[in-house]
Amino acid sequence: MGQGTSLKVFLFTDLVGSTDLKRRLGDSVAAEAMGRHDVLFRDCLARFAGVEYDHTGDGFFAIFERPSDALRCALAFQQELPQLDLSERLSARIGIHMGEVVAKDLDVADKRGKALVGLAIDMTARIMGLAQGNQILLTRHAFDSARQHLREAVKDSPIVWLAHGLYRFKGTDEPVEVYEAGLTGVSPMTAPPDSEKAVQVV
Repeated sequence: MGQGTSLKVFLFTDLVGSTDLKRRLGDSVAAEAMGRHDVLFRDCLARFAGVEYDHTGDGFFAIFERPSDALRCALAFQQELPQLDLSERLSARIGIHMGEVVAKDLDVADKRGKALVGLAIDMTARIMGLAQGNQILLTRHAFDSARQHLREAVKDSPIVWLAHGLYRFKGTDEPVEVYEAGLTGVSPMTAPPDSEKAVQVV
């Protein structure tokens, strides 16, 4: 059993209201819509050098080498998702975080694989869970790095950068700085509201 550590950029997505979507549209129509959502995200991954690590059914866990690529993927996905030719507009929330993880060898059904273990993954999921529909939230290091290297517009839409301040997440010792990158007319560009799992520190 071997293991090693590496610094990666993690991205979580979640399709907002997927359960209600199935209730309103029925399983077959909702499955088709979610399938189109999956195809679009995987296309964005291919365009921006991302790797799909897990598909959660109504979202993805992806890995990137650079924060700028992760944000390019997220911005393209958020811009193109509402443009899908569907009976209802879909929206997703996205969280991006950079951190170090341990990659452990894992045998599953006689197939070799890698299991990633680290608080960085948990933090990415927390950041994603705080986001609203169409919102991309990042932690400070991912935000600063992406902003340094990503200055061009996305299909003529300039990127907007915001700091939302400190949030205290359930299960963490210290508050975390939360930032947003988005597109005018697509992204909320507003501070996420408090929830049971995260509260803004004033």
